[in-house]
Amino acid sequence: MTRSSKEVKKVTYSTIVYILVVICTILSMFPTFFAIIISIVTETNGQTMFENPIDFFTGLTFSNFVKVFNESNIGRWILNSFVVAISQTILYLIIASLAAFGFARLKFKGRKILFNICLLSMLVPGIINIVPNYIIISEMGLYDNLLGLILPGLSGVSGVFLLKQFMDNIPKDFDEAARVEGATNFTIYSRVILPMCGPALASQAIFTFQGAWNDFLWPILITSSDENRTLAAGLYKTLMADTQYRGSLMAASIISAIPIVVVFIFGQKYFTSGVGRGGLKG
Repeated sequence: MTRSSKEVKKVTYSTIVYILVVICTILSMFPTFFAIIISIVTETNGQTMFENPIDFFTGLTFSNFVKVFNESNIGRWILNSFVVAISQTILYLIIASLAAFGFARLKFKGRKILFNICLLSMLVPGIINIVPNYIIISEMGLYDNLLGLILPGLSGVSGVFLLKQFMDNIPKDFDEAARVEGATNFTIYSRVILPMCGPALASQAIFTFQGAWNDFLWPILITSSDENRTLAAGLYKTLMADTQYRGSLMAASIISAIPIVVVFIFGQKYFTSGVGRGGLKG
């Protein structure tokens, strides 16, 4: 095979790959693009978009966003979502990092067995825990309470696994040097190991915040009053009750997506670094 034929083959392969990437990108971004377009046109044009595609863009407006804030309790829902997501993220990082430190740096009987049990629990679908969680939260008197939205999200194992894998890559010479200076296990955890786990903590923070912010089923089940709903539950209970207002619903959806996009943009560097290093061992 000549050099020119190899170059032609390489260019052809690259072209096919780029075309497939572009097609996949368009398909994945189309729902978002559709939501943005529907949110900035009038309700009339949005409802007749397929009947009058030519006149579709004649009524560009931001009135749908104004309508969402004026005719719903979205400000309260956003505040509740931030309270739940931030609280759950901070508390889960504390719990998961402590558990990961125990599995990665401490030696005790049954450590491997206990860790394997935790890993097996990841195979259990989360939907199975809905009924037990509902009963427990109700018995604790936390039904229709923000605390009832936060607590069930603190029991995940995925964060423990990610942080443990990251801590396994940190040389134990740091622990030994700290113990020579008289440091306790908690001091080693808080002042030696934890500062080195910044990328992994940032990655897990993004995962946890996104999961809490987008949580849909649990807030619907555990809240009944409009004041205690999160954004996802509020959109479903209020705006989706009248599906003829597509523009308002799409505008609210765009608003709900903004915090996740902002968090990912600012944490992207730590996200890729943390996930990559957390998957390496040795």
